[in-house]
Amino acid sequence: MKTLFAYMAGCIDSDGYITVTKRSPSGGRTNPSYYPRVGINQTDPIVPELFRATFGGHIHRHVPKNPGHKPWFIWQAEGPKAAVALRKLKPFLRLKQVQAEHAINLAKRITRKAGNQPHGPNEIEERERIWRAVVGLNQPRNRRVHLTPP
Repeated sequence: MKTLFAYMAGCIDSDGYITVTKRSPSGGRTNPSYYPRVGINQTDPIVPELFRATFGGHIHRHVPKNPGHKPWFIWQAEGPKAAVALRKLKPFLRLKQVQAEHAINLAKRITRKAGNQPHGPNEIEERERIWRAVVGLNQPRNRRVHLTPP
């Protein structure tokens, strides 16, 4: 299994993402909810299917509007399934290990608090801090395009 998890971690490092999703309050909730999320995009379904078979989650086929572009397959897991996958892959991640640590930490906090509704201002602040940390780590790679001039 180590070899499989090392391979899959390499796929996440190169073609995947690890993030925390923040959802606005709805349905009577007064606070946002936060979820760990992990996924991978590829033009061939073989690797996304491997992730689904190993960790669950779901696959979506995206068909671009431009007919010259190939469709791609997106595997994604959220919440507890994402946390399980990240715990297994984290020792082998090289580029996204810190994002994985934050996402796993969030999942532990959610489990300890018995649900995704934060209890108390300190818990809300901590989840917001985790979300901001992951968003900051996932900034666009092409800094030349996205940085403001000096």
